[in-house]
Amino acid sequence: MILILLLLFIPSVLHAGDLTSAGTISGFDQGPQQSLLNYHDLLAQEALQRRQMAHQMETDRLQAEEQARQDQARRDAELGAYTRAREAQQANRKKSTAEHIKIQAQLQANLKRVDEEEKMVSQMTALQPNWQEVVGKPGSHTPYRQWLAQQPKAYQRHINETMDPKELHESITEFLATQHEWSRVSPAAK
Repeated sequence: MILILLLLFIPSVLHAGDLTSAGTISGFDQGPQQSLLNYHDLLAQEALQRRQMAHQMETDRLQAEEQARQDQARRDAELGAYTRAREAQQANRKKSTAEHIKIQAQLQANLKRVDEEEKMVSQMTALQPNWQEVVGKPGSHTPYRQWLAQQPKAYQRHINETMDPKELHESITEFLATQHEWSRVSPAAK
């Protein structure tokens, strides 16, 4: 029986490479049964080490995956923050550009209005040199403005809003004609 065990045991030991430098199998000096137990202990230890190593490798792999997930989450958050900041910057640029265009349009409209007013003043002065004295400033109580206040509301509004020098000249001419007639009729006005 021992011989059968030895025959079964020797090839597995030789296969495992457990030969000493003298070419003998180690552990046989203690007896064949002790050698078999030592071999099984070695196999059990080796299996335990493999399991521990496999467990450690799995733990390391899981930790690496978790670290990779955390790194990706951080990169995603940074990218999201960068994207939001970039979008806000672009929206501000668009808003700023739109405001700039609006301001430019207002300035151009104001310049056009000023040019039209200057042109009207120049034309009005050519038609009636003293028109500003006759009309007076808005809110003043010149005889012309008092006369205009007695005219129909639609006519008042039209004359106050007109930019046509000919219409304003006609209104002043009509006012002056009424003043001239009134001074002819009323000797106390003299």
